Amino acid sequence: MKPLTPAERATFAALIEALMPPLTEEETEALADPAWPAARRIALAESAARPASIDAVERCLGRVLPEERLELRIALAALDTSLGAAALCGLPLKPFSKRTLAERDAALRGMASSALGVRRKAFHALKRLCLRCAADGADAPIKRASGWRPPPPSLFGPPPPPTASVDLPEVDPTKGRWDVVVVGSGCGGGVVAETLCDAGLRVLVLEKAAPLPSQECDGDEGKGFDRLYERCGLVATADGSLGVLAADAVGGGSAINWACSLRTPRKVLDEWRRDHGLAWCAEGGAMDAALDWAEAKLEVLRGDAVTHNFANAALLEGAKATGLGARVAPQAFRRTDETAWYASRSAGTTRSRRSPMSGPTRRPPETPKKRFDERTGTRPTATASATSDRLYRRR
Repeated sequence: MKPLTPAERATFAALIEALMPPLTEEETEALADPAWPAARRIALAESAARPASIDAVERCLGRVLPEERLELRIALAALDTSLGAAALCGLPLKPFSKRTLAERDAALRGMASSALGVRRKAFHALKRLCLRCAADGADAPIKRASGWRPPPPSLFGPPPPPTASVDLPEVDPTKGRWDVVVVGSGCGGGVVAETLCDAGLRVLVLEKAAPLPSQECDGDEGKGFDRLYERCGLVATADGSLGVLAADAVGGGSAINWACSLRTPRKVLDEWRRDHGLAWCAEGGAMDAALDWAEAKLEVLRGDAVTHNFANAALLEGAKATGLGARVAPQAFRRTDETAWYASRSAGTTRSRRSPMSGPTRRPPETPKKRFDERTGTRPTATASATSDRLYRRR
């Protein structure tokens, strides 16, 4: 990708500062509360438009689709001219980077609420990119102001033992014979591949993402988004109004997502049974049995057994203080004193305590390895051997 020009870097800096404006001197003094440390007040008065943030913008632009990168650079070029800024922001002639902070704020608000879809889309794309990069790095003002702390080194010690990791041998998919080819190693593909392997089939899993060696994980969010998320976490709906966090990693969504473990609601299963003739969705049927098996394998915890990280503990405390109802969602985490740092899982950790959906744990021996008939919920006995190799290959 062509590097950002000085004018583009200046425009991005102006955008970041407008989207995350520093506090004024009066606002900073108003926070003179003993409960609010001075260092955090000082950080709030600093600009988020640091060189590191602009470098992160350039890095992310190199990962988005070419057409998205072209659209963003066209928007930047427009904002850097008087006529372009007027057309895109609907305000008097003046380049965006030359406007005051108040004018930039008004310009962005105008773009966000514009009746023209192209203006709204440009706003959402620029906002998503700038806010993603403004918090890049441990020294980001927003992190220091919020009291953010990096994960403890204990989460990033020696790699886990071989039994806790996925073997990724070099395999030529054009050689050999495969009964099934599964595209994607995520929550769907990974479980399907394991089930088919258990049934004795030779399975090849194709995964476009490169494996991330555990020794290269350090819990840094910026690096995590760069290396584990599709387009650095900048995927969005067609109109740009809604972000979509999608994985670009071995293991798919299971490598990045939080461990909230929600069963398919009974009313949904009843609808599937009633409207689509899926008898196996009946209460106490094959679907319930499958969910029970998955929860047991994941060691899902409920209620008081769930240990909360800092953010969730604060949400629960706030809900209780304001009289709002709150329930603890089941989670697939093994309880440890390090639960407060489990959010680092999404940035890559070498010793995550989250229970794996596929890996060293196996299907209970008393459960027969059978193929599944979706209409009847039955599993006829498989005739193949259950000694199939598990073979993974980067696509």
